[in-house]
Amino acid sequence: MVVASGTNSFAKEMAIRKRISNIYNKREEDFPSLREYNDYLEEVEDMTCKLIEDFDVPAIEAKTTKYEQENYDQIMNAACKAEELAQHWQQARDLLHRQTVSWPQVKAHKPVFPVYPRGNMHLQLQEVHLPSHDQQA
Repeated sequence: MVVASGTNSFAKEMAIRKRISNIYNKREEDFPSLREYNDYLEEVEDMTCKLIEDFDVPAIEAKTTKYEQENYDQIMNAACKAEELAQHWQQARDLLHRQTVSWPQVKAHKPVFPVYPRGNMHLQLQEVHLPSHDQQA
């Protein structure tokens, strides 16, 4: 179990929440119904609160370890998707900050990246399509 050093309860809670959210990282689209997704979220929050309050820690740690072993591929796949999405959004934010694209282009997942061809000093634009929320599956 990851626990922050010292007596800072806020740091302890954040460390526990981060660790649990990295393991239990399913999204709504991973479930056949909203009800099942909400049940999953409720179960994860119950376990998180019990860990924060030091209640039934050995049983929850055993359950978490078992879940992590059984769902390792799904956990790693979701982590890779999240990292990839974060990189795409960071690129979009960087481009927006440099004012090479407009916010509607970023919001529409179609940022325009500048391309400088060899031997040609004028700026050309190349359109790159980032995956939309609907296409991520």
